[in-house]
Amino acid sequence: MKLFREYTMSWWQVGLLKVYVFVVGLIIGSYFVDVVQQYMTVLVLLFVALAAYFIYTLFTDGLGGN
Repeated sequence: MKLFREYTMSWWQVGLLKVYVFVVGLIIGSYFVDVVQQYMTVLVLLFVALAAYFIYTLFTDGLGGN
């Protein structure tokens, strides 16, 4: 069994994966409210940094363009 293999996902599979990860995050956050609230500042900073990176990449490279 080859665990880490190359795989190309279609746009709708990527969308489903994003929804899945979002729902898992909501479930985990609802069960562990106290733990998540302790790290809220770090999570918000991570969100802002990643959002800035993807916005910058979108306007400069086109996300994966050469």
